[in-house]
Amino acid sequence: MRPDLLLAVVIAAAASGVGAQMPRIETLGSFPWDGSTGSVLLQRVSDDRIVVQLRIVAGSQTSAGRVQRRTFQTDAVEAWVLLDDGNALEQLPRQPPKGAPPVGVGNAGDLYAFVSFGFKTPPGPEMVAVVVSVDGRHHVYALPAKSGAERAASAGLRRAGAQQPSAEPVTPLITQPRLIRWPLSDGIQAVTLMDQQTFLKVDLAGQSVPEGRGATPVAPSPDGLQVWVLRKDGTVVSHRSPIREAGLVSMGGWATRSRELTFAYAPFRDLAGVIVRVNGKLLVRELPPPGR
Repeated sequence: MRPDLLLAVVIAAAASGVGAQMPRIETLGSFPWDGSTGSVLLQRVSDDRIVVQLRIVAGSQTSAGRVQRRTFQTDAVEAWVLLDDGNALEQLPRQPPKGAPPVGVGNAGDLYAFVSFGFKTPPGPEMVAVVVSVDGRHHVYALPAKSGAERAASAGLRRAGAQQPSAEPVTPLITQPRLIRWPLSDGIQAVTLMDQQTFLKVDLAGQSVPEGRGATPVAPSPDGLQVWVLRKDGTVVSHRSPIREAGLVSMGGWATRSRELTFAYAPFRDLAGVIVRVNGKLLVRELPPPGR
């Protein structure tokens, strides 16, 4: 079946609930949309393909009349599927293409609008999260870890883990042309993204301690620690070096130890945000709009 027809079948099944022969559609969570909420859906359509769909109710027929809501601007939505090794799945051509009207499906008086993203799922690192961007806001949906037996079977997707929605955008502590620093949490006081002209570097600063008082600064634990740098085009910037402990930094009577890792080069204008996995949480930091 052609990919565009396959996506159309998936969309229709999601709206109407028909098509029991189709693989199960998972609802990962929701996102705020025009006074209501939209949904993020996930389906494995074949052994080596998954589809992520963003769905909203664009219109409804009620006893009071027709309720019309703002529909998707398809060039203002994006999706990523993050892998455990810091990379992301390869995205296939989306349906509809950027800038085209969203796909519409009517059901029981409601008009649903969809944007669908297909991804290749070759054998390899485990999928850990789905990230969607809607009107510049990023939302993260954690996927459950699979056992060895489930990895071997790869027969389907278990029910998705808890949604980890983005809060209000976090204001950076520092915004410079080649350096952006945000506050973080969970043993990491700040994450810093640096443009080194030929590569990108991310620094994860542990908690600072006062010098000369017997306290020893500790770098963030490497256990489960991972970083993804998101591009606006639905890809991620590839890792250049693994996470390592950086040297001791002393400033203003305080001492700090960090962990750092480097990435291939990409200009800040092409980046959407940074996601840090720490202590089982996925924390999003969005790049500020250009000029801010």
